[in-house]
Amino acid sequence: MRRERRGSTEETDLENMTIGGAMLKEMFLTGAALLEKNRAYIDSLNVFPVPDGDTGTNMSMTMQSAVKEIQNCKGTNVSDIAAAASLGALKGARGNSGVILSQILRGFARALSGKEEMAPENFAAALMTGTEAAYKAVMKPKEGTMLTVARMMAEAVAKEANEGANLYKLIDVMIDEGERALRLTPELLPVLKEAGVVDSGGKGLVTILRGFKMVIDGEDVDEYVLAPQMQDTAGITGGEEGADLEALDDIEFGYCTEFFIINLRPKVTLADIDKLRDFLTTIGDCVLVIGDLDLVKVHVHTNRPDLAMKNALKLGELDSVKVENMVEQNRVLNEKRESEKAKMKEYGIGLCVGKFAENVTTEGICLYELPVGTKLKIGETLHEVTQIGKKCHAGDGCEIAKLTGKCIMPKEGIFTRVLKGGIVRAGDEIVIEK
Repeated sequence: MRRERRGSTEETDLENMTIGGAMLKEMFLTGAALLEKNRAYIDSLNVFPVPDGDTGTNMSMTMQSAVKEIQNCKGTNVSDIAAAASLGALKGARGNSGVILSQILRGFARALSGKEEMAPENFAAALMTGTEAAYKAVMKPKEGTMLTVARMMAEAVAKEANEGANLYKLIDVMIDEGERALRLTPELLPVLKEAGVVDSGGKGLVTILRGFKMVIDGEDVDEYVLAPQMQDTAGITGGEEGADLEALDDIEFGYCTEFFIINLRPKVTLADIDKLRDFLTTIGDCVLVIGDLDLVKVHVHTNRPDLAMKNALKLGELDSVKVENMVEQNRVLNEKRESEKAKMKEYGIGLCVGKFAENVTTEGICLYELPVGTKLKIGETLHEVTQIGKKCHAGDGCEIAKLTGKCIMPKEGIFTRVLKGGIVRAGDEIVIEK
């Protein structure tokens, strides 16, 4: 089987395709560009572990550092490119999500060490080793996060690779499973379900890897628009899109503290690094201490950044110190959200003919009892009911039902098609057209 890449006369033998250093470099660069393009949207999903709205930004900065190292890399094989990405990501790792991402890339590089090209089995091994490295780096791994998304993708790809799938097939499987994993995250992590979002770190990871697929498909970043997920529950009663940050602002540890330890003292051992990690768990959470006797990256959420740095200084010199007030970040986000809500209530939402409204809900009328085809006048607009509630996306094979005992796809609310456009405002009356 052969495939001609769009915009090129180059043909690729898909059954025997491997990925070389030049293509892997392009994949990393495209993944980073797609992440940056959608950074603000991914920021808007951020409610865990702290609702400070910076996951997309942190992951993008981490990837930009990886890209910089890749651009300076003299090597041309996949081992060299992956190693450069790993080193750059570690140097530029920002926030909890950025540090975890750096570990995924570290494991990815370890699996490709010494390889000229990446065959299907190498790709599967790289994803699995990256996932294992990320889980190992987190002291208390939490399911429903980017760890879950990474693991489910790696497991699905490994299964297909064992059955002889080619690289093109494996990359398709990776993205499909990543999207499925994202849909599961709210059921595994209640704070996501409460906020009406999928995990932001998981979304960022899938976005990067979707960039990998775009290179294989010969697509450009500018052609791709990231589809929103979960944030589709805004109803006529005035529910707003995005994470409910105001209800989630009880931040126990207020300062995101990050730094490197460099020039470690001659007598420092790996056991000393482990002791620092253990100490940090007593003064905060989201503890990540990674590296070796040459360089150590530290990340912790704490109310005592001074103690974190004081104890780290026992091991060596501190570099690239960053302390951010997450309570203030959350406060700014809430103020912005309240301003946006006020504007929405004043000016309303414009709907165009042919568009669809999802999960429309209201008070005082059982919309979900209306037959399909019912016409509804809402504000200036006219709608036609196209679906009642949501059907389970996988029937008896529903992964949500397997994990929770039932499928939680909403049965109430309706889906409509806009027949007449106009403005809809919170509080607008819904009239059933006879």
